[in-house]
Amino acid sequence: MSTATATYRKRKRMNGCMYEPVQDPTSQQGFNRYAYCFYNPLKYVDPTGERCYGPSEAEIVQMAINEARQRCWGETYRMLEEQQFVYQQIKDGQHPFGWGGSGGGGSAYNSGGFYNSNGRYIGNNGRNDGKIYIITDFNMSASLYKETLKFIRTNSGNSNAFTEDCIAYSNSVEIPVYENRQAMWEIVSQDNGMGGTSDCNNREYGGYIDVDGVHCVLPGCVGNPKENPVIDIELPNGYSRFHSHPSGYSKYFGTETGVAEWLPREPSPTDIKNAGMNGNDKFTHYVFSRANNCVYIYNYSGIQAVMKTDKFLKLRP
Repeated sequence: MSTATATYRKRKRMNGCMYEPVQDPTSQQGFNRYAYCFYNPLKYVDPTGERCYGPSEAEIVQMAINEARQRCWGETYRMLEEQQFVYQQIKDGQHPFGWGGSGGGGSAYNSGGFYNSNGRYIGNNGRNDGKIYIITDFNMSASLYKETLKFIRTNSGNSNAFTEDCIAYSNSVEIPVYENRQAMWEIVSQDNGMGGTSDCNNREYGGYIDVDGVHCVLPGCVGNPKENPVIDIELPNGYSRFHSHPSGYSKYFGTETGVAEWLPREPSPTDIKNAGMNGNDKFTHYVFSRANNCVYIYNYSGIQAVMKTDKFLKLRP
């Protein structure tokens, strides 16, 4: 401790409790004799006059969970519970993006894992295979969702548990590896998502995925959602396939004036139907909606999960 700091921290007696004139010499507020708890008495307390105390991040999350329970905020409560679980995983060194514990996040970082459609990490199967799974929560009941998350969290890192019970795999879908997702994005982002009447934003882009990686197909024909609201792209059968839905629109004038947009943004009934034909039922398929910046993960039975494009792209083991 330097001489100056030692001088600042000298305690004085004020006919009551002991206090330190400067609690934090690195903060300007530390020199303000009227700045109780650095002007933040709602977050900090100073019972001794010697230093401020405040709740840890984990304690703040727990208080918010208790509040959500009392007010029956279902979705908020679920999100906060997930956040609290992440804090514990980071502490134990089991979170792929965290630190701490004896593991330091090392082994979990290469193990892949299970995520929900918001991109939140849940746990891993302990196989270190780098595979990433998304919980298929689009039409899942709340009870099944909770049961699936509980199993994954409880048995995270225990490969035997995931072998003996298939609940995690039955309620999730494996997505392409990081490099393949970036290649998919390079293709569909030819529609820049900015709308407008340009040709590039009024056609579909796509391709398919096999053991060699991602392959691009010819873009679909340029369309006009006012004159012909149907647009398509030719994709091969027998593969996991992906394509974009346009962000563009057309303006029209005359007796009627307005803007016509491409709908639907999610997989169309034709997309779903084609997913169950000609050997496509074995695969998961993807629609990149360039209008709302979402990725729809679907198969022959319908939409399985919906993710924001940036979250879908950034997940990596």
